[in-house]
Amino acid sequence: MNSRKSKIGFSFYQLISFLLMFSCVALTSCKELLPSEKKYRINASEGLFVGKKSWTSCQIKWQVVSTNTEYNKYITSAFGEFSTTGTFITFSNQAPANITVGFAPSSQIVKTVTEGVLQYNSPTLSVISQPTKYQYRITIDQDHSWSAAQLQYVVMHQIATILGISPNQNITQKHLLPTPILKLSDAELGQLRAMYPASGLPALKTGQVIIASSSRASVIEATVTNTNVVPQVLSIGHCWSSKSLTPTLNDNEGFSGDGLLKNTQLNSVGTLSSLYDLKANTKYYIRAYARNDCGIGYGEVVIYTKP
Repeated sequence: MNSRKSKIGFSFYQLISFLLMFSCVALTSCKELLPSEKKYRINASEGLFVGKKSWTSCQIKWQVVSTNTEYNKYITSAFGEFSTTGTFITFSNQAPANITVGFAPSSQIVKTVTEGVLQYNSPTLSVISQPTKYQYRITIDQDHSWSAAQLQYVVMHQIATILGISPNQNITQKHLLPTPILKLSDAELGQLRAMYPASGLPALKTGQVIIASSSRASVIEATVTNTNVVPQVLSIGHCWSSKSLTPTLNDNEGFSGDGLLKNTQLNSVGTLSSLYDLKANTKYYIRAYARNDCGIGYGEVVIYTKP
């Protein structure tokens, strides 16, 4: 009898040990983050928290509900891109899914003010809905004639929106630094631009140079005015030259503000750049620029002579 009790007790502790070991294994890919990285944090009780979204584990399940085998292949490749770029999130194609991708007629996709709405050209191309706390549905316009690059880009955009990160960046496991995940060929870039008005490039307004009261530095503002109809702006700033009448990032005497974003509103993104190494009594040609996945857009040229 005592021997049997001992055997039963041993089995119980074995079970506890196994469950503890399993819990540790399940969270192996979930790195405990530093306080400075708390925006992207992992909590054993809450699961994975990325940006504004939280998940019950570091593995996100997904599935496609569609009979179009060609489109399904493009969607699968979109999830595959996220799985191979150093993210600490693991994606698996299985049910029940955290993210479900499906199609619907244009008439059934209604543009709302909620996040996840993609309306490049009319009608809306894709929307996100959230049936439950840990479930999301990406609905795609089935009436649009999708190329591989277009569909993959839109799905990746929506996945990133759900995760709470930039649709054009991923989070690396080692350093949590933004890493580009979209590698488009010239042909694919052409297909992507075809979805947008004016090829999807940012439209900019170049401000006037002012002298900062505190630092006495020459500063100038840039504003993107069409952020609601183009891919997300990745960087914004100014470039200038005393020789080129139309300075670019490849032809300038100086540029600043690359990667700096602030004053974000619904239909505008802006930045304030400091102009450096300007020579006195010299005329400079300055214009704003902004970069997104479709390329680089430039604003009008402003002429400024440093006193």
